[in-house]
Amino acid sequence: MKKFAPILFVFLLTYPFYAQTESLKDLKVGLVLSGGGAKGFAHIGVLKALEEQGIQIDYIGGTSMGSIVGSMYASGYSAVEIEQIVMALGFDKYMDAEITRPDKPFFQKENDDKYAVKLPVVNNKITLPSGWTNGQNVMNQLSKYLQHVSTVTDFNALPIPFLCIATDLEKGEQVVLNKGNLAQSIRASAAFPTVVKPIEIDGKWLVDGGLVNNFPVKEVRKMGAEFIIGVDVSSNTLYKKEDLQSVLKIMEQMVSYQMVNDDILAKKDLTDIYINPLDETRFTTFSFEKAQEIIQFGYDTAILQIEALKALKTLQSDHHKAVRPQVEIRNDFTIKEIRFSGSKHYQYGYLIEKLQLKKGKHITFEDLFNGINRLWATGNFTQIEHKVVLNQDEGSIFITLTESDIKSFLQIGAHYDDLFKAGVLLNWTDRQILFGNDFLSADVVIGENFRYNIQYLRDNGAHLSVGLQSVLQKFDFETEFTEAFSTFDPTMNYTRMQYLNLSNRLNFQYVYRDNFAWGFGGEHQYLKTENTNPQAIIETYENAHFTNLYTYFKFDNYNNRMFPKSGFYMDLSGKWHMTSSSDDVDFQPFLQGKASLGYALPLAKKWFLQLQTEGGLSFSKNENPFLDFHLGGTNDNALCNYITFYGYPFAAMGHSSYLKSAATLRFEWTKNHFLGFTGNIGRTDENFLEHIEFAEHTKTGFALFYGINSIAGPLQITYSRSPELKNNVFSVKLGYWF
Repeated sequence: MKKFAPILFVFLLTYPFYAQTESLKDLKVGLVLSGGGAKGFAHIGVLKALEEQGIQIDYIGGTSMGSIVGSMYASGYSAVEIEQIVMALGFDKYMDAEITRPDKPFFQKENDDKYAVKLPVVNNKITLPSGWTNGQNVMNQLSKYLQHVSTVTDFNALPIPFLCIATDLEKGEQVVLNKGNLAQSIRASAAFPTVVKPIEIDGKWLVDGGLVNNFPVKEVRKMGAEFIIGVDVSSNTLYKKEDLQSVLKIMEQMVSYQMVNDDILAKKDLTDIYINPLDETRFTTFSFEKAQEIIQFGYDTAILQIEALKALKTLQSDHHKAVRPQVEIRNDFTIKEIRFSGSKHYQYGYLIEKLQLKKGKHITFEDLFNGINRLWATGNFTQIEHKVVLNQDEGSIFITLTESDIKSFLQIGAHYDDLFKAGVLLNWTDRQILFGNDFLSADVVIGENFRYNIQYLRDNGAHLSVGLQSVLQKFDFETEFTEAFSTFDPTMNYTRMQYLNLSNRLNFQYVYRDNFAWGFGGEHQYLKTENTNPQAIIETYENAHFTNLYTYFKFDNYNNRMFPKSGFYMDLSGKWHMTSSSDDVDFQPFLQGKASLGYALPLAKKWFLQLQTEGGLSFSKNENPFLDFHLGGTNDNALCNYITFYGYPFAAMGHSSYLKSAATLRFEWTKNHFLGFTGNIGRTDENFLEHIEFAEHTKTGFALFYGINSIAGPLQITYSRSPELKNNVFSVKLGYWF
C-alpha cells in the first residue's frame, strides 16, 4: 500500500488532463491470481468485491486454482456465477475415487475392489503411481462450463485475455499456457504434484505451475497491464515440525518449499494493490469442504482495501467498460459426429462401445462424462482430451486419446475371514498379451489357505468376448451339520474338513453398457473333501472330476460392492452337470438353476436399505450332496453352492433346492463408517415347489455389524444369532471374497 500511494497521487493529479486527451488510452488493469488449492476459492470473493466497485479487468494471469477461477472469469462469467458453479461442482470430492463403480468395465467391477495398492511396472521394475487421481471429474465439469469458448485456441481472443502457468516436470521450467485447449491448460496448471497426475501438452509432461511461478505478475505485465491487482493465497511461511502431523500437511509443505523464498515473496512488491486473503489457522490447501467460508473470507479481505479500489475506479472511464458476453450453457445436445484420434491399438467399434454414444443420439453432458469415465476405467489410456463444438442443438465430439505405455501392474490386497483365514493377495496384470484389447490377471493369496484365480480375457465389449479362467479355492472348517434337513452324511458331523475346489473354464461373454453381461461356457471341476482328523474312520468323502456346461445373465450397477447405497443386482445362472468320475454315488446328469436379486436405495439422509432374495433348484435328482445348495456362515458370496446365512454355522443347512431373503438397514454415521442390521429367512428342501408348507423348514437369523470402507478394503465386525439355535457368533472379515 505504501508503494501504491505515490503512484495513485500522480494519477489523481494528472487525471483531469488525461481525460481531456483523446489519444490517451484508459488504464489497463491486470489481475494476478495465485495458486493455493482450496484457499484459491478466496479469489471468487475478491472478484465479487471488484465488481461491486465497477473495476474492469483487462488481463488475467493465474496459477493452479487461480487459473481455474481466472479462466472462468476471462471466459465471461461473473463472480456470482463462478461461485454458483464451484458450489455445484463439489470440489470437496477432488481427491475421491475418479470412476464410480457402475461406470467400470464389467470385469473390473467384479475384481478391482479387491486391491488396496496398484503399482505400475516399467521396464520390469515396480514403480509408484504418478498421482493419486487423474483430476478428470472436475475437469469434465469445467469443460462443460467452458463450452462457449471451446473453439477459442488463442487465449488472447477470450473476452478477457488470459494465461496460466504450468511446470515442465522433466526440466523444472516454467511453461506459459496461452494457446490450445483451455480446459486442458488449466488442468495442467492445477495438477498438484503427487495428488493429480501430470498431463502431456506439446510433448511436455506438465504439473502444477506453483512449483516454479505461483504468482505470475511479470507475465501479466508483459500482456500489456499497466496496473496490477495481485491476489495471493499461497503460504508465506512453512509449517513447524509440531504441525506436520498429517500426510496432507506434509505434501503441502513439500510443495511450499518452492514458494517461500525471497524472489517469490518479493513479487508482491511488483503489484499495485496486493490482497492477501490468508488464514492458515482456518483454511488449508485441502479445505475444499469450506468453499463458502473461504469465498466470504476473500470478499472480506478485499473490502479492507476499499479506498484503494475506489481510487482505482476513478482511473477507469465509463466507456472503458467492456460488454461482457451473456454466457449460455447447454446441458444437452444431439450428437452430430464423434471423432477419435491418437488410438493405435483400439478400433472405433471398441471405443464407441465403451463410450456408449452414437451419432444422432440426444444426450446430456453427464452422459458424455460418464462415457469418458468408462474409457478411463479401462486403464488403457493415460490421457483423454475431449472437446464439444456446439452449433445450435447439435454438437460435434472430438476425443484425443493417449494410450498408456504401462502394460503391467502389481496389485496388493489383504483378506481375512473365519473360513479362509488370513492372507495377502498379490495380483499381476498384463495388457496387450496377444491383442490390443486383451489382458491377463493372476491373483494369488499367500496365507493359511493358498488359493489363486487366473483369468485371461479378450474384451470385445458388446461383441463376443473370449476368456479362460482357472480358480483354486481351499479351506478347512469345523462341520456342524446338526440340522435334520442337511443332505451331508451324519458321520461328517463335528469333524474338521478340508475342502478343495479347482475349476477350469472356457468362457464366452457379451457385455452391454458395462452393467449387463450374458455368458456361457464349459467347465472342468475337481472337488475333494477329506477329514483331517487322524482318528477319522472315513478319510475322504469326495474326490471326483466333473464336466459342466453353464450360462448366466448378470446385471450389476451397485455403487459399492460391500456397502451399496443405490443400484440393482441380478444374477441368473444355470449349470448342467454332465459327467462325474465319482464311484461313490450313482451319478446321473442333472440341471441346476439359481437366481439372485438385490436392490439398494437411500431411505433418508445417511440411512440406506438393501433388499435381497435368491433361490436355487435342481431340476432332476441329484445323488451327490456336495453339489447341493448349502446355507450358513457370515461370508459375503456364494462359494460354488455355499450361501451366506447369518445365525447358522457354515453349510449347516443343505438340500437340492433353497430359498432365502434378507433385508439390511445401514446407517452411515460418518463418512465410510456404517452401523447396520441384517435379518434373513430361508429354507432348504428337496423340492420346495412340491412342499408349500414354507414354515415347516424355515429358519431365521439376524446380524448386527459395524463396517468401515477402508483404504485396505471393507472391514466388518459382526455379531449374529439364530432364534432357533440360541447361539452367539462374533466374526471379523477384511477385504472381498473371490
